[in-house]
Amino acid sequence: AVAVGGLETEAISQAVEHSTVTVTMTVTAQAADPTDVAQAAIEKKAAGKALEYLNFSLTKQVDTNEPTAITETVNRLEIVIPFDFTDKKDVTVYRYHGGKAAALSTAPSTEEYVELHSEAGFITVHAKGFSTYAIAYVTGDTPEPTPSHKGGGGTTYYTVEAAAGEG
Repeated sequence: AVAVGGLETEAISQAVEHSTVTVTMTVTAQAADPTDVAQAAIEKKAAGKALEYLNFSLTKQVDTNEPTAITETVNRLEIVIPFDFTDKKDVTVYRYHGGKAAALSTAPSTEEYVELHSEAGFITVHAKGFSTYAIAYVTGDTPEPTPSHKGGGGTTYYTVEAAAGEG
């Protein structure tokens, strides 16, 4: 399962006086879709690598009002994603956000970056922007990826929630 660090801090920073605020993060594995603009931009940047697409979405709900999307957070979140590194090399995480696709750096910084934990079998994404992501890699079978997540129908959902306020 996906774990998210910093969600409680983000819920507090999104607080509304005399209200309960719930911040929910959902990570969804997505099937490749040639008509998806974000996926097409990432595919172009990844230059022939196999790709596993993920949608990171964050919502804020105040009391019982309809949830609204958060595309940028005040605080950087840590999203830990299980990933099978077996027979995969040159692993890179890409993100499409603000109309642009880019690879996230593996160099630790105060900005956004990723950590690849191949021995332990997970990737940590340190992010403030939430949209379409992809894990790209090279194998002997590239470009046909084998999804590292388990689930039926090609879509897997992970949801994590945090709340702040009077609730």
